[in-house]
Amino acid sequence: MGNSTSAAHFPPSTSTLCVLPLRTNGQSRFSVAVGPMPASVSTRLTEAEYGALIESVNKALHPLSHFGLLSLLLPFILVDVLTMVLLCVIDPGLLLSPWEYPLAELALPIALEFGLIFCGFPAMVYLVNRRVDEVQARVRAELDAASRMYGGRGVNFQLKQGIFGNGAATNLWIELSVLPLLQVPVPVPVPVPVMHPILVPSAAPPHARDAAPAAASAPAAASAPAAASAPAAASAPAAASAPAAASSPAAADPLGVKAEPSSRADVVKDEVGSREASSSAEARAAEPAGEDQVMQQLLMQQQVESLRVLQENQLLRQYLQQCQTLISLQNEQYVQLARAMQAQAASARAAATAPSMEPPSSSAGST
Repeated sequence: MGNSTSAAHFPPSTSTLCVLPLRTNGQSRFSVAVGPMPASVSTRLTEAEYGALIESVNKALHPLSHFGLLSLLLPFILVDVLTMVLLCVIDPGLLLSPWEYPLAELALPIALEFGLIFCGFPAMVYLVNRRVDEVQARVRAELDAASRMYGGRGVNFQLKQGIFGNGAATNLWIELSVLPLLQVPVPVPVPVPVMHPILVPSAAPPHARDAAPAAASAPAAASAPAAASAPAAASAPAAASAPAAASSPAAADPLGVKAEPSSRADVVKDEVGSREASSSAEARAAEPAGEDQVMQQLLMQQQVESLRVLQENQLLRQYLQQCQTLISLQNEQYVQLARAMQAQAASARAAATAPSMEPPSSSAGST
């Protein structure tokens, strides 16, 4: 990692893949080089969006500042200094003239030094890997958010890591995948396969859908003048008959006795009034029927089709049960018929074997 990473260790960029290496770029931290937007992404992103993405990734990489060779060697240097201080505390002569001591006395300090080194190396590797993992997690979170934001444009962002030099070095880069955009038609829903067929409502033609609202509104518009003219027609005979009843000489007398019509004209007027009253009553009775007809015509053709299909589906579901019921009824009828035939045969045999109960004929007047 670092400046030793060459461009040959990164995958090449293509028309559908843009590679952004993570390098130190002459600084003390890793970052993406700020430059012009690649041509492969220019049709999907703007300059401002690309700049904001690079800035967010560089902010996520900021904790890897001063991450180089010296930072990796610093734990070993600290372990070595700690070992030397410990040896000086035990016996300063071990550092000044170790050859004057026998090997048995030098075994403990040497084992202590190598033990600190072996124990400190895994701890140092753990700390470094944890720091790198945290930074990579932050970068992946930024790239995932960008992928969700620009996924509708066919752009995907991923963080990749490679190992080269027999595992002696690693490198990081960001891949911008430019995917082709395709227009996929909406799939037609297919019914779930069942034991019985399912009828799907047929789509009404365009002219039928346009004519349905007009056909529904025409009877309503026609019924409105009829409903308005019916009370006027009913009130006109009543207004005309009121003066006639007031001027008629056959009006009711104060004693409450109904007078007989005195002339033919009065009889004709009474018949005309009764006919008009009956016609107005028939018109009032026909109004609910007209409203029901209008409500039926207001139903759209698709609703009627859906109701029909629903009824047919219900009948298809009940087909098996109806067949079983029919078979059971036929069996019961056959059993009843067999019992009736057996009873009829038994009664015939009983009638044939029974003795004749007729009385003897009497001879009348034979001497």
